[in-house]
Amino acid sequence: MPQSWYEDRVRQLLDGLKALERSDEEADAARRDAEARLEKIRSGSRLKDRYLWLLVWANGDREVYNRMKPLRDEIKLRRQQIADIPHRHRTMLAELDDIITDDLGQNDPEFQALLSEQRGLRRKRDTCDDALRTISATRGNITSMSSSMPISPKGRELAAAEKKTNEITAQVGVVHEKVVKVNGVAGTYGSVSGALVRKLNTSFLSGEFRYQQRKDELDTALRTLGEVDRKVRAISGKIEKRLRELDSRRTRLVKAKRDRLLAAHGIRAT
Repeated sequence: MPQSWYEDRVRQLLDGLKALERSDEEADAARRDAEARLEKIRSGSRLKDRYLWLLVWANGDREVYNRMKPLRDEIKLRRQQIADIPHRHRTMLAELDDIITDDLGQNDPEFQALLSEQRGLRRKRDTCDDALRTISATRGNITSMSSSMPISPKGRELAAAEKKTNEITAQVGVVHEKVVKVNGVAGTYGSVSGALVRKLNTSFLSGEFRYQQRKDELDTALRTLGEVDRKVRAISGKIEKRLRELDSRRTRLVKAKRDRLLAAHGIRAT
């Protein structure tokens, strides 16, 4: 962003935050003044009993009521103003943080390196998530096939079984490709062992289709998929942990600069 725009907008927000502080102090003082005046009227009035108050008011004596009502309205208004200020304060601080983040991302080498690492880690996490979704779907299909197919299908059932197992075999092949990608991007965050990856290569299947043999092979693949799922989740968990660390560091850097700006202008940080 242009530096002049950054400086102008930061100045506007700082002025707004300073004005909010003054508004808070003024509203609180006005509230306390109205409460004191209201209490003075109450203490000097014989209408301290609620039921006596209602009786006198019902008979047309509204002098005390007319003196108290505007003060009650004033107190209510000031309390609402005071209650609204924290939300406005948080909104302005959030915008200030966004502007500081953009500025640091363009001008601070340390912050730029942090953002670059975050982008890379998110791509790694997305690769893991994509593999995990495919693993989950494939495991579900194998489980469904095992529970729904006849023990010894014949005729059309056998043809349907062959089609189904071929589809699942293709899915196992897709899982294999995606796990290879995970290993390609995981780096220091771990890997799925080569032995497990090889077990997912569809070359482990026998050539000629025999239902029971193919079913047994896919059941074996199901167990392998479970192991692979745990490995990929472990890699994803380490990546997620590092992302949280970077998010925390990023927040600290932004907050540190924001607090310096606020302190320089005599504005409370919270």
